[in-house]
Amino acid sequence: MLNPGRLERGRRILWQCRLRRLKGLVVHAAVDATGGVAITFALIATGLIATAGFAVDYARVSNSHSSMQNAADAAAFAGAKEMSLADAKQENVPEVVKAVVKKFVEADDGTDARAETKIHNDPLQVEVKLTKSVPLHFGGLFGIPATTVEAVSIAQIVGQPNLCVLALEERGPAAINMTHNARLTGSNCAVFSNSSSAGGLSVAAGAQLVASTVCSAGGIAGQGSIAPAPYQDCPQFEDPLGDRPEPRVGRCDHVATVIAARTVTLRPGTYCLGLTIAGLSKVTFEPGVYIIKDGPFLVAGASEITGHGVGFFLTGISIFTFDPLTRIELSAPTEGPLAGLLFFGSRSQSKLLINTILSDRAQVMTGTIYLPTTTLVADSLARIGSESAYTAIVSRKLLLMDGPHLVLNTRYSDTEVPVPEGIKAAGQPVRLIK
Repeated sequence: MLNPGRLERGRRILWQCRLRRLKGLVVHAAVDATGGVAITFALIATGLIATAGFAVDYARVSNSHSSMQNAADAAAFAGAKEMSLADAKQENVPEVVKAVVKKFVEADDGTDARAETKIHNDPLQVEVKLTKSVPLHFGGLFGIPATTVEAVSIAQIVGQPNLCVLALEERGPAAINMTHNARLTGSNCAVFSNSSSAGGLSVAAGAQLVASTVCSAGGIAGQGSIAPAPYQDCPQFEDPLGDRPEPRVGRCDHVATVIAARTVTLRPGTYCLGLTIAGLSKVTFEPGVYIIKDGPFLVAGASEITGHGVGFFLTGISIFTFDPLTRIELSAPTEGPLAGLLFFGSRSQSKLLINTILSDRAQVMTGTIYLPTTTLVADSLARIGSESAYTAIVSRKLLLMDGPHLVLNTRYSDTEVPVPEGIKAAGQPVRLIK
């Protein structure tokens, strides 16, 4: 018969053995699990380090490419601007490109970039290709110590060397606006609208615009005919006459002058409160500068005016208006403060002022019409300026209504009237196309 006490001690010993065995299994399993986690962690850590390393190299290459693209864009633009000048030489362009690249790329991280410059004709373009070796910090561990980065940019020169129309309005619609059957013909010269508006250049159905180049800083509106096909999103053209000094306005030589049905000769001077020529008057202007202050310069009725070597400076609330039956024959001064300028509107004039050519007999208007803050309207049934050696218009806005045909010639050698700097062989706008 078993002793109950011995039986109880045997059971305790058996359970203790089982517990020790189970503890051993748990410890062994824990040791195996720890080793597996360590291996897994090592593999994951290696992947993370590699990913981080490649990310660092990628960021370095990406930043370098961005910097080089900016440099290529700037260099191509600068090279094209150099080419746009009338006296530019193609052999100078690569040096201009290298100077810009040096400023942008080498200043970025101190390393060099190889620049290739190509000049294309028809259309005139400057292409810049930059190549640069970028060292890789992590790639070197895998036998890839560096990679080559390339950037290409192409800048195109827009326009021809002569300027016939420039609308200076920068934002508003219809900076150049042609309605109904209006026509504008620019002979060997370019037409530019500076307005960034989607309808900055508007040519209505039935209207026709022909020039060597037509360019809008914004968009094109209307269904009219434009030849050649216009450029859009062009850079805005700086006012080529923006530095031209205004003539000094002295005391009034004449006040509220009215000439009605008379034949007279007028002398240069300051005409305060305007100058009106009406009826069947015939007026000859002696050469010189005529300052029209705070009043209209109105030629009305069937009057005729003639003046060679004359320039009109409009200041205050002055505007000029030539009525339909009038005859206009004018040419700008060959020297003096208004040399080459037939009309010069003061830069302080209100944008609300409008100058108007309604005359059907205004075929001779040789020189530059400069109205930087006001609008020029042509609304006749005949040609305007067709017998002029040259005519150029720089105004805030230009509006051609109904049926006028504005003809802008560039026969510069046919006249002694000088062409203002920036009108003939003007620096042409440049735009990036790639």
